[in-house]
Amino acid sequence: STNAWTHIAVTRSGTDLRLFYNGVQQGSTVTNSTNFTQNGVEIGAFGNGQQSLDGKISNLRVTKGQALYTSDFLPSKEDLTTTSQGATASNVKLLTCQDYKIQDNSPSPLSITVNGTAAPSTIAPFVTSGAGSFDGNDYLTIANHASDFNLGTDDFTIEFWIHPQKRFTSYPTIFEIDATDNANRLLINFRNAATLGLTSGTAV
Repeated sequence: STNAWTHIAVTRSGTDLRLFYNGVQQGSTVTNSTNFTQNGVEIGAFGNGQQSLDGKISNLRVTKGQALYTSDFLPSKEDLTTTSQGATASNVKLLTCQDYKIQDNSPSPLSITVNGTAAPSTIAPFVTSGAGSFDGNDYLTIANHASDFNLGTDDFTIEFWIHPQKRFTSYPTIFEIDATDNANRLLINFRNAATLGLTSGTAV
């Protein structure tokens, strides 16, 4: 909802794809066996700044090889770490938007490029946390890292807290793992004020 923090988690366990809002599964489990490949990552937009987000993202974590949530759960009340919620540290490929500067806190930190005026924010879901703030014209990018973001057909968890600044009329993007073939791209965006879309037309 607008001007409120919501925890979002997308998980795949085998071919079972699930979406959780604040720890509660939304809709039915979807069958998905997409071979997700990658050609770089964007946060807050896709395709070099298209459909950019006006809002804040906090504690964005990508865990490769583990579906951390397969049923309803209670979201964390503190910053995510490389081992919280049962994550294996080596499986955490990205952990960002949780400090007073834009950086990756995963075990093998990646370089994050700021495009436009995307900046850290102290407005966050937890008192001791931070967030990334986006104004609808900026975004973050991470260069091609095949070993980290080629999710393939494996299990994964992508989670974050989202704080939209306003109701939107387009389809603002939260997170994208780009691919040379759109069918293998992983894209999480708003389809409308109440629905998130995932990748090439698959909505959950």
